Amino acid sequence: MRHVIVGGGPAATNAVETIRQLESQRSEIELISGEPAHSRMAIPYWLSGKIAREQTLTGDAAYFEQLGVTTRFGSRAAKLDVERRTVTLDSGEAVPFDRLLIATGSSPVSPAIPGSDLPGVQPFWTLDHTASVLDRCAGLDAPRVVFVGAGFVAMIVVGAMFEKGWTISVVEQQSHVLPRMLDASSAAIAGFRIVAVQCDERGNVDVADLRERIEEHRDRLGALMITY
Repeated sequence: MRHVIVGGGPAATNAVETIRQLESQRSEIELISGEPAHSRMAIPYWLSGKIAREQTLTGDAAYFEQLGVTTRFGSRAAKLDVERRTVTLDSGEAVPFDRLLIATGSSPVSPAIPGSDLPGVQPFWTLDHTASVLDRCAGLDAPRVVFVGAGFVAMIVVGAMFEKGWTISVVEQQSHVLPRMLDASSAAIAGFRIVAVQCDERGNVDVADLRERIEEHRDRLGALMITY
């Protein structure tokens, strides 16, 4: 039996461990992921400086070797052929499987806003995104970060950036923060907390064009995060 798992988050690593625990005969397991296996929820702790990047990882080389897993970190699945039972990587190599688990999770959505493709404008979702923000803000005096979107991910990251002393603005299209989790009354309490920690919150706002604002604040703008 040959298992191929696409994804490097906790769901993927838990699947590896579960297969090894429950199988009666040792199978082959191949793990494909564009990034090292890690926990996305640990990324804000790396951002805030509480932990090192290595501590976001859920398994090192020795861990996967012990479990008998072939890892392909840095590779991405580009095509799936169900009939031939193969996953084609971005390198063009075809990886055969008997059973396939796609555990990639969700992907950030980038809205069609003029200027959203400029340097410094990015989602906040991966290890590379985090490294990019830290690099851009290194050496800046109180770097300014603007969030477009006030969902759960944004609020967690806002807290990490506040701990670093960064100046933060949150722009949300809906009337209040965490619109998919809280009603207006509950969100008012969360909004008060945001203001209390000196984060500028703006609701009922559409972002029409990023280019002018980026030029206006280029000397202090460490990053503009799109977290829809």
